[in-house]
Amino acid sequence: MKQMVMVAATAAILGVTGFVPSVEAAVTVTNVVCRQHYPWNGLVDIDYEIQSDDAEAKYWVYPKGTDNRLGKRVIMNTLSGDGATNYVGVGKHRMVWDAKTDMPRFHTPDLQVTLQVIANAAKYLVIDVSNGPTAPFYNMRYSSEPPDLSDDTCRTDEIWLRLVLPGTFMRDEVKIILTKPYYICIFEITQKQWEHVMGSNPANFKGDIRPVEGISYYDVRGSALGNNWPSSHEVDGNSFFGILRAKTDLVWDLPTEAQWEYACRAGTISAFNNGQSVWDVARFYKNRGDNIRGYAGGSAPVGSYLPNAWGIYNMHGNVAEWCLDYYNDYIGASALLIDPVGWTSGDRVMRGGSWWSNDWEVNSFVRSHSSADTCSDRNGVRPVVLPFE
Repeated sequence: MKQMVMVAATAAILGVTGFVPSVEAAVTVTNVVCRQHYPWNGLVDIDYEIQSDDAEAKYWVYPKGTDNRLGKRVIMNTLSGDGATNYVGVGKHRMVWDAKTDMPRFHTPDLQVTLQVIANAAKYLVIDVSNGPTAPFYNMRYSSEPPDLSDDTCRTDEIWLRLVLPGTFMRDEVKIILTKPYYICIFEITQKQWEHVMGSNPANFKGDIRPVEGISYYDVRGSALGNNWPSSHEVDGNSFFGILRAKTDLVWDLPTEAQWEYACRAGTISAFNNGQSVWDVARFYKNRGDNIRGYAGGSAPVGSYLPNAWGIYNMHGNVAEWCLDYYNDYIGASALLIDPVGWTSGDRVMRGGSWWSNDWEVNSFVRSHSSADTCSDRNGVRPVVLPFE
């Protein structure tokens, strides 16, 4: 007996007029229709139309599926066509979803598809923190181009984040799927940026454009509400993220370990994200005296060494970076993990290694951990912003 599926669809513009108003003028997503292929071959067409006042604008389309009968998310990993893997402009478009591959027993009349869009002009999210800790709010803008590294403003008075689209990577024999877009800082948070937000500088190796260190998991998320992940996404109001959330109305957080590794690798499968030598991408033990911009020993200024393919710097070495998850072994993990959130107790994960690490300790897959209250001059932070939480 052939499987049959009936699907309904709605269009939502979360993230259109709400999340990226500065780069999208009067954008709407309309005429969203889902149709099964007949005879049924497991494929579903998702037709939609983008209308915008800006005829030249390009958009990436983020579909979310919900099974209203079961009240659960439908993972739509096998999407192809317009907007699924490339930016599209105004007009009519079609995606194709391989429902039978994603959900072999898929058989429901209760599928709802919601389309959210992000403009290509919003590739970078920029937060101006220059008004300091007494500012009632921080201004934000978007950029389609990366920062000018000849100007240290991007390392001191502004925080630059880069859009990362959903995708898949392999960790050993485990396939990990990330289904949500997120923004991640292109640099580790610097001492000047931390001072602008928190009013203090706890770092041992002082320098405005060096990464802030000497900060614990509790400092960035809080030790009360902020210690409840993964049962809650909340943070303490007086924490680094609590203040940033209040002054930007954005969901700031640490990356999950999976989000961190996906952003670090930037599509590579090699030990280092340039596919070549650790010396080109990392401040680590053997080159900690290379005196970049006058800083020898300890951490290097952020933006030193080569970025990965997505323009993200210093994910190898410099300072180890806190992740959201509790640490535990991957032994016995499922062959497929979707948006994994780690364990429920233990130390917190740290990734990337530091200026004190050996070369093999700063690669893309080595994992480490530390107690949430640990403050060390080898530990720092690289935030994410979650646009669709």
